[in-house]
Amino acid sequence: MVKRWLLVVIIGVALVLPSSIAAAPSSIHATQSSIVVDDFTAKSYTLGVVYRLAAKYHVVIGVYGTVSAGDNREIDISIKNGTVGDALNAITKADPRFEWHEGSNGAITSYLGVAPLV
Repeated sequence: MVKRWLLVVIIGVALVLPSSIAAAPSSIHATQSSIVVDDFTAKSYTLGVVYRLAAKYHVVIGVYGTVSAGDNREIDISIKNGTVGDALNAITKADPRFEWHEGSNGAITSYLGVAPLV
């Protein structure tokens, strides 16, 4: 379900942006993690906070891992002036099981629990 929603966000953003911006996203931000975050506050389960961050700032974040009902931790983060990377680092600090990485292609991948063996 989350993957389908993220696909809709990608298509929605591409349709909304003028063609000159859509063709050259690097002219806006060097990386997705450098997108400016102003006054982002979220209190929810870890994946809920990641979802809210992705939705609010139109960032696609791939998520790997599973969470059992008994191991679902609620976290509370607040970023006044920072970046998407700062918000992801705050999530990592609040829930050490969460890790993230930005690939050379700009894609943000996150892991909850153990990173996949690929």
